Amino acid sequence: MKFNPAMACALALACAPQAAFAADLMTRMPAAVAPPAMATTYDWSGAYVGGQIGYGWGSSETGSPSFYQFPSGDYYATGIAGFGLNTAGAIGGVEAGYGWQSHGLYVGIEADASASGIKGSYTDDVNKFSVDSTLQWLSTARVRVGLPIDRILLFASGGVAVGGVRGDLHDFYNAGTINSSSSSTNVGWTIGAGAAVALSQRWTVKAEYLYADLGSQKYDFVEPTGPDWSHIATSAHTTASVARVALDYRF
Repeated sequence: MKFNPAMACALALACAPQAAFAADLMTRMPAAVAPPAMATTYDWSGAYVGGQIGYGWGSSETGSPSFYQFPSGDYYATGIAGFGLNTAGAIGGVEAGYGWQSHGLYVGIEADASASGIKGSYTDDVNKFSVDSTLQWLSTARVRVGLPIDRILLFASGGVAVGGVRGDLHDFYNAGTINSSSSSTNVGWTIGAGAAVALSQRWTVKAEYLYADLGSQKYDFVEPTGPDWSHIATSAHTTASVARVALDYRF
C-alpha cells in the first residue's frame, strides 16, 4: 500500500483530541500515596518517678508476755497465752525505678516509701488489758521482671521490705489505765505482681499487689508507775498485704 499524505494528515487530526484528553487525564490523576509507616512499639526502658495510694490489711501474732520488776530484775511468767490481731488501713507514698526492655523481656528495679495507717487492736477482758498494733510506714526495694505487650506491661516483683511497727499497751488497773508504747524497725521480704499501662509516651498508670512479711521483733513496755511489774516484754510477727494504684512519669 502506497503512503498517502492526505490520509496520514486526516488520521493525525482525528487522533489529536484523544491524545490531548489522555495527557490531561494523566496530569489530573493524584500522585500515588505511600503507605503509612508502621507504628513503633512502646519501649518501657528508662527511669521513672511517681506516687501511689492503696489499702492494706494484715496481722500481728504475739507471743506470751513476760513480766519483769525493776530494779531487781525479777522475772514472772504470766501464763497469758499469745494472741493475734487483724490490721487494716490506708497506705500511700512515693516510688522511683529504672527498667530495661530487650527481646520481649523487661527487667527493672523499683524502690518505694509509704506512710501507713494499717492498724488493729486486741482486748483481753479477763486479764484486763488491750493492745494496739500499727504499721506506721513501709518501704520496699524490689527487682521487677515483666512481659511487655506494646503499651501494657505485666510484671512480678520481689525483694526486701522494711517497716516501722508500733505497739501500744493499755493496762487496766483499779486506780486507772496505764498506757505505754514500744516501737521497732522490722526487716523482711516482699513479693508481688501487677500490670502497667502507658497513657502516653511519658505517663503510665499501674495496679499491683504486694505481700510483705516483716518477721518477728521483741517489744518492751515500761510501766514505771505500775503497782507490781514495771516491765512487760513480748514478741510479735507482722505481715501485710497491699493493693494499690500508681501514676508514674517516665524520663
